[in-house]
Amino acid sequence: MRILDHESDVICRIFKAHLAGRTAREIANGLNEDGVIAPRGGSWDASTINGNKAHSHGRRGRTPKRPFSGLLRCGKCGGGMSIHDRSGSAIRIRCSTARESGSCDNDKRYRLDKIEHAVLAKLKAELADPIYVKE
Repeated sequence: MRILDHESDVICRIFKAHLAGRTAREIANGLNEDGVIAPRGGSWDASTINGNKAHSHGRRGRTPKRPFSGLLRCGKCGGGMSIHDRSGSAIRIRCSTARESGSCDNDKRYRLDKIEHAVLAKLKAELADPIYVKE
């Protein structure tokens, strides 16, 4: 194993920032602002700093609670969408890339129930077309 100076500098920077009380999200934003490339290329986010068990396990063995879990994408950057907040039964989602790394400027929030309703209504209408039910 060989330690590369530029990687060592980034690792030291991350640990110093963590010890100074900065969150993983703040550290990732700072690295992105300074143009530091993440280990696998692209931009940094909180899970790049903290690690993410979900990446090694995927969706195997669990059933998502929502019909489009893991499928919705940001229209600006193509990043995933995740829950932002809840108000009663309403769930709002936003771009995970914008939230985690700040490398997407899509700061809009979307009502998940409205997205699900629109997509399912369109799908139902499309599947009602006789062309799809021919045997």
